[in-house]
Amino acid sequence: TENLHKYEKFIMLFKKEYDENLLLDTRPYLGVSETLKQLVTRGDKLAIATNKRQAATLKLINHYGWHDYFQWIACTDEKIHEIRNKNKLVTFFIKNNPEFSNAYFVGDTENDGSAATHNKLKFIKVKYGYGKNQNWINFDIYNSINNFNELININ
Repeated sequence: TENLHKYEKFIMLFKKEYDENLLLDTRPYLGVSETLKQLVTRGDKLAIATNKRQAATLKLINHYGWHDYFQWIACTDEKIHEIRNKNKLVTFFIKNNPEFSNAYFVGDTENDGSAATHNKLKFIKVKYGYGKNQNWINFDIYNSINNFNELININ
């Protein structure tokens, strides 16, 4: 508690260091670029709803040349009040893009499972990433994948 006054400055300095020096060290999972291209080529429509910061998310997507694969990219730090958490972010998106109301929701955390359930979407659990050790018992899991490229085979 004696260093609580340094918290905001630490957060600001961390984000600056990450954005300027570490962000592009983030490597995509194996096969992501090829899989995105295959999904879009076969006619799938893709969107991103993430808790990650918008500036960092867009910088990575542009760095890897993925921007044209997605019809919508949204982050919970955007300035629109309705989308301050992932459930509301997805609800906002579906309300404005009803063609996604029967979409699959791919995610790796309980927060993703909750957003899928809340919005009545088929949830595909990613068995790698942040959520591999989370408690999935309360979620309706439509399918699970071990590798990103397995998305191609899900019907």
